[in-house]
Amino acid sequence: MANKIYKEKQSFNDLGIQALIALGGLGALFAAGKAVWQGNAELTYVLGCLAIAAGLGGIMWYLRSLRMKVSIDQKCIKYKLHPIHVKARKIEWEDVDSCVVVRSPLLSRWQGANLSYANEHFFSLSGRNGLSVTTKDGESYLIGCKNVDRLANSLDKLKLG
Repeated sequence: MANKIYKEKQSFNDLGIQALIALGGLGALFAAGKAVWQGNAELTYVLGCLAIAAGLGGIMWYLRSLRMKVSIDQKCIKYKLHPIHVKARKIEWEDVDSCVVVRSPLLSRWQGANLSYANEHFFSLSGRNGLSVTTKDGESYLIGCKNVDRLANSLDKLKLG
């Protein structure tokens, strides 16, 4: 077994998105409660509000269940985005054409809606920060990492070839 030079675990923790979803769910529950309390509630309106609140609760549960694991060693880059990936995916170093550490400002994820990275496989819970890998067969990957400085230092220590 090769020694891991970099290992990281992440979870979804964007408080802004979570707050918006929670406010939407609470608003839907408040609307249903207000309609019932005032006595003029139509069943379809109340059920619609409850369905919206339940849907937003499900979205919140799904986002909170997302877990990303990244590990890098002498042989390969391994990553797994649970629950999307059943088992860890590997990119062997011998298949890598180039790799670059990508650092993006915190607010950059809220701008540039017209930018498209159509040919890139994007696996990240930390925005557009991490390791950008291009394989010899032309596939591009962005594997997200929160601690890009530690990632860059670890890759500098890695002796390839």
